[in-house]
Amino acid sequence: MSSDLDLVLRIKDLVLNFYTYEGTVKALDRVQLFLRRGDTLGLVGETGCGKSVTAKSVMRLVESPGVIEGGQILFREKDPATGDMIETDILQLEEEEMLRIRGNKIGIVFQDPATYPNPVFRVGEQIAETITLHQNLAREALEIRIEELEESLKAEDISSDRAEQIKEKIQEYKLQLDDPPKPDKKYKQKAAMRRAIEMLKLVKMPDPEEIVNQYPHELSGGMRQRALIAMS
Repeated sequence: MSSDLDLVLRIKDLVLNFYTYEGTVKALDRVQLFLRRGDTLGLVGETGCGKSVTAKSVMRLVESPGVIEGGQILFREKDPATGDMIETDILQLEEEEMLRIRGNKIGIVFQDPATYPNPVFRVGEQIAETITLHQNLAREALEIRIEELEESLKAEDISSDRAEQIKEKIQEYKLQLDDPPKPDKKYKQKAAMRRAIEMLKLVKMPDPEEIVNQYPHELSGGMRQRALIAMS
């Protein structure tokens, strides 16, 4: 049986209004809901009843003229310092703190795959950008450096002195794997793109190595939806 210990999200008395020239629209009036780990929760209602804006509120993505004016959105997660479970009110976080949660701990998949992702950027670039913003890529970037150096040792024309230098550099990098340094832009991008391909594999996207180089308009609606899920 599930208990309160399984709760990952609680919305308490959430109030959201839209202020328009025609007057105030009360979109959410003291909304209450909770979500337990492993559960699926469906919000059912007519168009305009507040389903989407409730989800956007959790992500702190409500756009003007919408204003969250009351309530709490409590997200339960593990404290990285102590390992204890703590509850954080998302509505009280600074935007920089919210970036740690948005896209990393909580994701959103928008309803219309024709609207998202951005049509002018390749699919892989957009997934990689999200990964770069929200995930630590230091170890993976260092592993890519090691792999490239190991591959360079296979060159037929490599001198013994050069090979020895490369081996020393490989050993140096391997010693850094437990506490990798901040990666430079080039290898951070390579690591993000590799992880983007892995995310596409997780959503069963065919030929993910090809898909990352394509634009959204080159994909079917279902494939765009999968790309959005991978991005989230």
